[in-house]
Amino acid sequence: RGAQIRTLTDTGEQLSHALESGRETSTAIGILMERRGLDRDEAFEALRSYARSQRRRIHEVAAEIVDAVEKVNKAGRAR
Repeated sequence: RGAQIRTLTDTGEQLSHALESGRETSTAIGILMERRGLDRDEAFEALRSYARSQRRRIHEVAAEIVDAVEKVNKAGRAR
């Protein structure tokens, strides 16, 4: 029974991580759409292409984009 609980806990953590990664990716795609005037497919392809050229995972690049935009927004509000 304890093994089942650990398995369920691990699965829940994996799903939570996947959901958060998907959310960041979607947000980054939205940012690219807005900033570059792209449609959804073009924005995803731009994100994927950049991640590939850097040999990184899409969700890592997406998280960086979201973090960078948040920092710029905070700096703009601080003035």
